[in-house]
Amino acid sequence: MKHLNNPNKIQKVLGRWIAYLKSMPSIGFRILKTAAAVFILLAVFKVSGLARTPFYAVIATILCMQSDLANSKTTAINRTFGTVLGAIFGLLFTVMEVNFHLISPGTWLHLLLASLGVVVIIYVTVLLGKTSAAYISCVVFLSVSIVPRSNMDPMQFVLFRFIDTLSGIFLAYFINWLHLPRKKNKNILFVSELDHTLINQKGQLSPYSKRELNRLIEAGANITLSTSRTPAAIMEAAQYINLKLPVIAMGGAVLYDLKEKRYLLKYIISQQTVTKIEEILNQGNFHYFENVIIDDVLLIYYSDFETREQQDYYESLRRSPFRNYIHGTRPEHHDVVYFTILDQTQRLENLKNQMEEQGLDKSCRFILKKSDYEGQSLFHILCKNARKENMNHYLQNMLKLDTVMTFGSDDCDVVVRNDDFDLVAKTIKKVYEPIGFNR
Repeated sequence: MKHLNNPNKIQKVLGRWIAYLKSMPSIGFRILKTAAAVFILLAVFKVSGLARTPFYAVIATILCMQSDLANSKTTAINRTFGTVLGAIFGLLFTVMEVNFHLISPGTWLHLLLASLGVVVIIYVTVLLGKTSAAYISCVVFLSVSIVPRSNMDPMQFVLFRFIDTLSGIFLAYFINWLHLPRKKNKNILFVSELDHTLINQKGQLSPYSKRELNRLIEAGANITLSTSRTPAAIMEAAQYINLKLPVIAMGGAVLYDLKEKRYLLKYIISQQTVTKIEEILNQGNFHYFENVIIDDVLLIYYSDFETREQQDYYESLRRSPFRNYIHGTRPEHHDVVYFTILDQTQRLENLKNQMEEQGLDKSCRFILKKSDYEGQSLFHILCKNARKENMNHYLQNMLKLDTVMTFGSDDCDVVVRNDDFDLVAKTIKKVYEPIGFNR
């Protein structure tokens, strides 16, 4: 415990604990809704003086509670089907036991038939394409077939199990249906960057952001993405977001419609400028990728690799079905959208300075950023007008919206720091649907 006497070490320990506590996920609304549903059921059983246990109703409402109404509706339908199916088999089992005396409770035959009943129930859900209802079907069936009934009439026992389970299902759906009145700001275009903003270092979207963004989009929010990546990379990174609007890609060089799979707008580097850039790159022995768009298809021309890192970079990207790499020289009639060069950082900085000295910065925009390879960077060369801001305003005018709100790691309306990858979804939720009545 001696180290605790050192104020600096105490501060470090406290700092780690505070950072750990901050990284813990907050209690979500679904958890609170589930707790509310459980309390309501327990209260109803207590106030009404029902002698039977609320256990089955509580289990059903926990199973059916979902994060949004659409999922809750689907789950409620499946669970209702499962409850009916389980009750039917439970009733058949009870009739065999009580009316025909074919089964004696507690015997080996009783246990065997209950187990076989589970097999039949699950198989029926498979045949009917309702496998998600198998769990609740088995719960209802087993609650009737193996749970002691005390002195309750067998048929009444089956009826109560059926009613209690349905009560839990419908309560879960009702609570999901309830919501505070909210006005919707449908005249705002929300534009978020991807890297260091919406997805983490592993390229993953948090469950909260995935759920909330999809809910907001379904509710009518105008949400899209803006990134230096290609449309192919956007489709891979944001595959779990049901985007409806075109996305801004390649650092603002293109506006791409994900549904129609076509480029709505693209900024092309002039042929004269492209020729000059190629001369400089070839003279400096730089390996480069030339990105061109032909008939809404992205073609990437490249030559022999100079380094292992360039080969590795290519291998990591070429597997995508949305990229088309061509080993060879670009035909002169193919317009270039942008160049990509992976090389040593110092060499690229010198290259950037050289291009600026030759006046290429008047017609081109340069983006130099660190790569995943030690001591190396990526250098992108685009048309001067290929800017995210230009695309934001173009999309805003196309959709006839009043304003734009941007999210990113720098120079945006909302700057995301400290790896708060849920900030985008949380902010859009507050801005798009603040609590209040519809106008």
